[in-house]
Amino acid sequence: MSLLDQNEEFIGLSEYEGADENIVAQAQTQLLTANLNPTAIESQPALNSDLTKTLIDNWQYNFQTIIGPTSIALVPSELNDWEKDNGFYLESDDFDILRKFKNGIMTPEDVDKVAVLYSASVNADNVTFANTPISTTSAPVNSVFTTDSTNPKNRIGNYYQEGGIFYKVTALGPQQVSLNEVKRERVWAENGDAKGWWTVRDDGLIEWAGETGTIRVVGDVLYQIGLDGKDNYLRIAPTADSTDPKNRIGNYYQEGGIFYKVTALGPQQVSLNEVKRERVWAENGEARGWWTVRDDGLIEFAGETGTIRVVGDALYQIGLDGKDNYIGVRVQELVKTNGQWTLVFTSEGNYGYITLYDENKNVIMSCPATSGRIGVTDRTQEDRGPIPLGSYIFDPKEISGGIEKAIERNLFLRQDWGFYRVPLTPQGVYNGRGGFFLHGGFFEGSAGCIDIGTNDLKLFPLLIQHEGLIKVEVIEGKPNDILFPNGQQYA
Repeated sequence: MSLLDQNEEFIGLSEYEGADENIVAQAQTQLLTANLNPTAIESQPALNSDLTKTLIDNWQYNFQTIIGPTSIALVPSELNDWEKDNGFYLESDDFDILRKFKNGIMTPEDVDKVAVLYSASVNADNVTFANTPISTTSAPVNSVFTTDSTNPKNRIGNYYQEGGIFYKVTALGPQQVSLNEVKRERVWAENGDAKGWWTVRDDGLIEWAGETGTIRVVGDVLYQIGLDGKDNYLRIAPTADSTDPKNRIGNYYQEGGIFYKVTALGPQQVSLNEVKRERVWAENGEARGWWTVRDDGLIEFAGETGTIRVVGDALYQIGLDGKDNYIGVRVQELVKTNGQWTLVFTSEGNYGYITLYDENKNVIMSCPATSGRIGVTDRTQEDRGPIPLGSYIFDPKEISGGIEKAIERNLFLRQDWGFYRVPLTPQGVYNGRGGFFLHGGFFEGSAGCIDIGTNDLKLFPLLIQHEGLIKVEVIEGKPNDILFPNGQQYA
């Protein structure tokens, strides 16, 4: 109900015994002004004390109606059983409303309620709103107990042990708790030199977990103990065989201008001196791969994982650890020529040999090979039979592979491609079949391609060296007829 609605009741003040008509008129004007703009009361002259009291009674009632007679600020507090058992008690505030206290301090929620009532109070001397500070023991204080405190014993929600007693930190300070409550929880404690977090077991014994910030390996995941004692997820734990260069134990990598070494507990920052003459993984624009750190501190690009490098008189391949791994092919075995090379696949059924010849019919390399699903020998069966007899060609520039590609194709795509592959182009029509490749693998047989198994690590580095197209001839014969069987020559 507004003051304007109450106007007829206030006009009745003219019948107030001993009231001066001018005073009553002044009161009516002031009430109407207050109804339209309550803060304007401050600019009105003071009334006599009797009339002021009358106006205050009505104004106070009306103001309480605005904030609501059932406002939570007007509802007395009550104690639950836990609060009764833990030192809380009730005491009246300046408005004679019961509030919760502990150790002489009003609880924060009740402090807020009292503040609402004070902000709504009216000074009886001049009929103005008053923002009077709370002048009781309920005055707000700057508590040291917060949800973001860096002190484990002051961080709300934490448990700690002191003098053999367990405590839980609340907004009102530490509250003693039972052993049952802290079972399977992390508890802060100081036990000799061990100052940090302990895990309370079901049998009541405690085990050392670590200091705040300690990194823990749980299964294949790294966690770090936080300010609340809990394990916070960091990342997948590094392993010695990880395919991620930045998560493989022993590797070095650079990020943000800082060098790191991968350990079992994650990356550890290292100095420039430690990585000199080492391979470091880094991403620099489009160059994503391994870099060699020189003695002068500069780095030079070595290549991606799987890159084949000529070092001295041998071929090496950059591994997942950034190191050069010898792949068993010496440079002098290669015949660097623009002449026509020929690859002959001689097979009987699914099994045979593949032989690489130079333009002078010299054997460069020979190794076992398979084709088709083992047991299926009909060359007309699509995706099952061995590669049809005939002529094919391929371009060494179309060779793809390496460690990363091998992981993608063999593990993620769950196909048996080995480390390298190159598409074969038929030089005729072979029963409508196509999509043939020369590739490596880990299991015998294929869907119709020529599979040389793990020998792709030896053959493909040779093929990569050649400039120009390479012919492929698929003939039928005994597996040991590998040197141009039947005396046939290929132009």
